[in-house]
Amino acid sequence: MQTLNHDLWLQQTAELKEDEVGKEFLDFLVDWVDTTEAALEADDQLSPSTALRFCLSVTEERFGRISASFIGQMLVVIISHWIHGHQLSAEFTAIERRLMEDMLIIKLRELQESAALDTEEEVTTEC
Repeated sequence: MQTLNHDLWLQQTAELKEDEVGKEFLDFLVDWVDTTEAALEADDQLSPSTALRFCLSVTEERFGRISASFIGQMLVVIISHWIHGHQLSAEFTAIERRLMEDMLIIKLRELQESAALDTEEEVTTEC
């Protein structure tokens, strides 16, 4: 997978490798993007979005079907780290954009809840 920033990608992969679900997520994502990159190299008429859409089914044939929420989460990671991420996000359909936006909202809520719990634990510990 060709990334925009190798160090940030290494940090992301290290976080994903912390548990089994993250490892499976990463394996699927990397295979999906690697397959997409191979398709782009084979056909210079393909856009990143067209290739990514097509290669999802190819990757699912190897790994099995994944949920729409996983696809949304992967799209967030892909546009954040992949060298073609910016172009890809500009080519999203309305449905793809909504799926990705919803996953971002969920992730932000999780981070806020986690921060609130951390704050509560600090206050409790100080008392």
